[in-house]
Amino acid sequence: MENLIKAVMRKKGELNLSTKALAENTGVSQWTLSALFRGKRIRIYKSTEKKLNDWLYTKI
Repeated sequence: MENLIKAVMRKKGELNLSTKALAENTGVSQWTLSALFRGKRIRIYKSTEKKLNDWLYTKI
């Protein structure tokens, strides 16, 4: 999971996206994304993981 979060953060920066814009693009709430980026969220749901993976895949 840590590698996924790092990859999403990296791509978010490359695309110069706000957390809100990323939330709109991925379908994951901005509050969830914010908690993941700050390390406040330990557990990630499979559905959230899939949404983030799917979004990353489209950006390759």
